[in-house]
Amino acid sequence: MLIRIALINNQYTVPKAFERFFAGRPDVRVQVFDFRNLDGGHLPPGEFDGVILTGTDDSPLHRPDLYSDEMTLVRSSQLPLLGICGGHQIMCLAHGANIVTLSSPIYGRTTILRIQAHPILQGLPDSFTVFSKHRFCVLSPPSGFVTILRSDVGSHLYGVAHRERQQYGVQFHPERRNQGERVLVNFLALVSRRPQVFPRICRTTADVTVDNEST
Repeated sequence: MLIRIALINNQYTVPKAFERFFAGRPDVRVQVFDFRNLDGGHLPPGEFDGVILTGTDDSPLHRPDLYSDEMTLVRSSQLPLLGICGGHQIMCLAHGANIVTLSSPIYGRTTILRIQAHPILQGLPDSFTVFSKHRFCVLSPPSGFVTILRSDVGSHLYGVAHRERQQYGVQFHPERRNQGERVLVNFLALVSRRPQVFPRICRTTADVTVDNEST
């Protein structure tokens, strides 16, 4: 089965780590959309099975206007959705959470703790190491979400999951080669079990389509 993913790119270039990851997944077709060209929060015509929100170059804390269309997309989507780092913050902000600035940036290997079992964490131990790079964070899950991951130091969230919808967020970067990569693998497995057509359609915008290829 071909898994069709809409990758909402919140950076000004497509992260190479995503290209490397998807190059090893011939069963996945990825179409990349610039977060600035979401046309009111709707994707161009086409069928997708899941949505991934990448990390950000600009914080949604300081520039929420940049991500208003993306937050509309988060609130309206009925598809499985995974927010990564800044994408996790955008997803939480869309559902009413607050974003705060850390006293010092976090960069590098981070040990995180699994708070509760969840399909998105299948195959991961209670404690595992990931790659983190962020200056902002979410302290409490938004309404309708539960906390599934936390850091072994500090108090901010490292993973949330919606109680009813297939929406998940992680503060770390699973696309980078680390134990957390299992989250992306699990997300694709969850997506493959529930193919759907994206519920709201709009006119085509000047977005970029990228098939699986190594760089």
